[in-house]
Amino acid sequence: MATKQLNLHLNYKGKELDTAKYGRDFTKKLVIGSSKYLFWQILDPAFPDKHLFLTGTGDDFALNLLPGSSVQCKKGNQDVDQNFLTSSKILNGTQLKLQQDMTGVVKLAKDWDVSYEYREPYAKVMTEEQRQIYNTYNRRPELSAVDKFNRGLVLLLTALTVIFLIVYDRLIKPDEKAAVSLAQKLEQMTQATRVIPEVAQQTSSFESDVEGQEEAPPAQTAQTGRPTQGTPRPGVAGTASGAAGAFGLGGFNAGATQQGLNFKAVTTSETFGATRPGGRGTGGGGGGTGPGGSGPGSPGSSFNAAAGQIQGADLGAVATSGPRYQGSSERPTGGAVSVVTGDASRVAPIGRPVTQSGAITAVKNQFVAGGATTASEGSIAGVPEENRGDVENIKARVNRNKGRIQSIYNSESRLTPQSGAVSITLYIDGGSVKAADVVPTSGNLTTDFLKKVESEVKGWSFNTSKKVKYQFSILFN
Repeated sequence: MATKQLNLHLNYKGKELDTAKYGRDFTKKLVIGSSKYLFWQILDPAFPDKHLFLTGTGDDFALNLLPGSSVQCKKGNQDVDQNFLTSSKILNGTQLKLQQDMTGVVKLAKDWDVSYEYREPYAKVMTEEQRQIYNTYNRRPELSAVDKFNRGLVLLLTALTVIFLIVYDRLIKPDEKAAVSLAQKLEQMTQATRVIPEVAQQTSSFESDVEGQEEAPPAQTAQTGRPTQGTPRPGVAGTASGAAGAFGLGGFNAGATQQGLNFKAVTTSETFGATRPGGRGTGGGGGGTGPGGSGPGSPGSSFNAAAGQIQGADLGAVATSGPRYQGSSERPTGGAVSVVTGDASRVAPIGRPVTQSGAITAVKNQFVAGGATTASEGSIAGVPEENRGDVENIKARVNRNKGRIQSIYNSESRLTPQSGAVSITLYIDGGSVKAADVVPTSGNLTTDFLKKVESEVKGWSFNTSKKVKYQFSILFN
């Protein structure tokens, strides 16, 4: 006697969609859910992604019910209630043991249910009439004249192609040795010859042409105040000592070394003021009285650019300042140079949040006092198990949104070249960012850029209702 076989039927709104049979679709277990990668997909938003619905050991099977599921069973052709199932230990909590002499229906969702039954396997045998119909139509149709011509043409072209390949390989194909020889000739023609000129070694030396002469200040004319053009300064051109003296590096030693320093090249601007042209006249242009103190200068007025402003005079000095720091006599080596273009005051200080206020501090204190979950992108493993899922969702969302911050940096760096790293701490409550700490940790990032980053992260939302303090870092280069 054949053993009965378990069959499961998936129904939607009373209509059967599919049948799963033992040995063909499942053996020991069957997993269903709302995921599209499963054998049976339950299209209900309240249904979990994966659920172990059927488990079996040998010939015994059991259905694992979800909370809220209902069961209707029949033994023979009579309905049995839940008391009978519980007293017979057929229904134990959320597990329903399947019996070969019973059938049943399990309600999974609003419009979805699964029915089960045991049936004996059978083989369907065709009748003589069915076998004759099968033999009549189970053969290829006869080819038409056009089909025969097309088939012959294809066979002919295939045979010609094979013949051509054989002829080409044995008669037409060029000799490999000749090809190698030609390639070698081309390689020799394209080779370049390295020519090294023979030049006698010469020793260069710097000697002072004229010693003991001091540099004379440039002469100025009375009318224009410009230096007069004269001969080049003696003792400077073409000499090492003259070049060092011209740049204020009298004790410079090119062979000296020192520890690498970190330099910052900062572009700044200084303003200077000058009163409008004019001055107190020193000589009248005619028989009348001279012009007043605040009027334009009369012919014959003298101008001195180095003179300070005099009370009552309308022409002041135009002053420019030179370097304020004395040059070093030792040659620096190594070190990194950070170049800041524009106003140096726009660079955000390292280690300080870009925005600080009393309201933000109050929000942060609530997270400290309220026992919020604290995590960073590198320490999720230390988060308690009940909060780890929320933190992993936050990390995934942050990784997807980092591209927005990178886009802001790309736009800002085109206007103001900058680079560095920044640490961002999000204070999340109810799925929204209540506050954010944007702290530069290195580089020369500007305050305007960091404020735009802060405004961006405050607009993010997360799928969590808990208080979470999450920190991550991002590098810009």
